[in-house]
This record gives sequence, structure tokens and C-alpha cells, in this order.
Amino acid sequence: MSNLFKAYAPLSKDKINEIWKSDNTIFILDTNILLNLYSYRKETQNDFYKLLEKLKGKIWIPYHVMLEYHKNRLRTIANIEQFNNVIIKSYEKKLSEPPKIKFEKKLLDEIQIKIESFLSEIEQLLDNGVSLNKTDTIYEKIMGLITIGKPDSKEEIEKIIKDGEYRFKDKRPPGYSDDTKDEYYYHIDVCIPNKYGDLIIWEQIKKHVKKYTSINNVIFITDDNKEDWVKKYDNGTGKKIIHARYELIEELLTEADHVEHFIINDSVSFINNSPLFDLKFKDNTVMDVKNIADNSLQDDPELFEDENLINQKCTANSVYNRSKFNSLMLNLYSPNKKYYGELFSQMLKPKVYKSQKSEKITQEILKSLLNRKL
Repeated sequence: MSNLFKAYAPLSKDKINEIWKSDNTIFILDTNILLNLYSYRKETQNDFYKLLEKLKGKIWIPYHVMLEYHKNRLRTIANIEQFNNVIIKSYEKKLSEPPKIKFEKKLLDEIQIKIESFLSEIEQLLDNGVSLNKTDTIYEKIMGLITIGKPDSKEEIEKIIKDGEYRFKDKRPPGYSDDTKDEYYYHIDVCIPNKYGDLIIWEQIKKHVKKYTSINNVIFITDDNKEDWVKKYDNGTGKKIIHARYELIEELLTEADHVEHFIINDSVSFINNSPLFDLKFKDNTVMDVKNIADNSLQDDPELFEDENLINQKCTANSVYNRSKFNSLMLNLYSPNKKYYGELFSQMLKPKVYKSQKSEKITQEILKSLLNRKL
């Protein structure tokens, strides 16, 4: 009887862990997972590679994912360089402005040293090896760790597109959330509308899985959390339960009856499961991945007053810029975020002082901040 509702059967934590570690499980990475590697700090990139290396031989990438990756790789790198340049120039300008009150020379010199140290930290955090003028080491690393599926024929793509018209009309997942996209491109003499990208990926997943009966479990790693891939439930406490759409599980398990489970996880869950493979990453790695994945800004109006200006200047990819900015700030100021906030707000945004006494108080505050051990 339970097989009648196999797609709906709940999985215990122990069962999920068992699936993750099974030799009969394959891991499929979506385009956004590969491109997000270019946004991570160096340490995060290296941690991600360690996990991929543990799964080497079990990672399979649909051909269309790799096509999208190749089409967007250079644009992603260009966006990152643009963002980095704007950030550095914005803070150089902000921190080079003379204080609004007169400081003792010794104090001013100490402040300048802190400013230079602060800018140096920014440059170090931004330098993750990604540049249009550098060898793409991420590309080289990825290619050494994955297996790529074969391309579909022109006839197969045309059939997927034709079927997609009916699926989208009925809101049958995946891909219908992209129905408004009207761009298209040509690849190997095939016209491919962008809106059918997810559906092509899905059909390639099914085609591959049906071919290999040794595959019992499929784990799809994606940061695309639109409703045509996942179902979300909120219990009111801020914790959301997200899992693959039941229609997708049912479709895959029906067409490939040797498959027992289809799971969708995001990049944060991917990293958080690293202990299953005897890996332990620092909290900064997890937060870096989370920030890039979900763009959850940590606002600090005292320190980040230029955030909107920075994002307006980085117009190429606003979602990327906001998440990247957040990740940078989190790593730069934590655990010293409050310290830097106090220092620079006192230095750059002093109140209107009506007496020499109030100016002296401000200088004493700055001295105490400068002498504080980090």
C-alpha cells in the first residue's frame, strides 16, 4: 500500500543521511551552484572543492546545465570585478574624507593606520582569484571533478519545447515560473527559448537516470527555490520546510521504477551535510554560502549607509551585488563589526559639537577604540 504513495512518504533524518552516503546515489548540481563558486571567498571555494572531491565519481551534470554555465561564466566574472572595483573605490572615497572636527595629530595618524588596515582587509576578502585577466582556476577544478551528460538531438529538444507548451499551460513543474522569459539563443543549429531551460534540464535528468538501473537515489543541488521546483511550508516560527515538488518525485519514480528517492537540497544543506563525509567547515564558510544563496542582508545603518549607492552603481546584476556585499561585510566585521562601526561612525559622522569639551570627549572615545584589543 505504501508504494502507492511513495513520493509522499516522509523520510527520517537517519534515512536521509543513509541516502546521502549510499553508493547508489548520484548528485546533480544546477547552473547556479557552479556559478556561485565565483562569488565565494577563497576559503569557501576550497571547502566546496573538498566536498566535491569526496563525491567524485557520483557527481553528474546535465549537458544543458553546462551549456548555461558556459554561456554565463564570463558575465558572472565581469559582474564580480565590477562589484569589487565599486566597493574599493566607494570606501576609499568615504574613508579619505577629512574628519569634520579637528583631531590631535597623533590620534589622526593612528586613525589613518586603521583606515589603511581596513581597506587592506577589504581588498584581501574581495580577492578570490576571479578575474577576466586571470586563468579560470574554478573552471579547471570543476572540470576535473564532474561527469557531463551528452547533448540531446535537435529532434529531442524540439519535442521538449513542444511538450513544454502544454506543461506550462497546466502549470506542471518544472519551469513554468519562467514562462514570461522571451529571449532565445541558438546552439548546434537548435533554437532554444530561455524559458524552457529548467524543463530541458529535468528531461535530461530523467533520461540519464532511466538509463542506469544502479541509480536508486537522486539528489539535485540548486539554489533555485521557485515554486515550480520546490514546495515550501512555514510553521510560523521562521523555519521553512522545503522539499521537491511531489509531482516531480512522482514523475521520476514512475518513469524510472528503480529509483527510490528524489531529493532537492540547496547549497547551504549541501555544505551542512559535509560531516557525513568526515569534513568540518568553519561557520564563515556556511555563512558565505548562505549569503550568496539567499541574499539575506545584515543591515547596519551606522556602517553601511552607502549600501544603496553601491548597489545602484553595480547595475549589471543587483541580486548578486547585494548578496556579495552582505557576505563581504559579514566576513569583514564579524566578530569585529561593532568595533569598526563605532570607530568609523565617530570619525566620519560626528555630531555637531557646540564646545571644545564635546570635541575632547569624542577624541577620548576614539582613543579608547583605537586601544581596544580585537
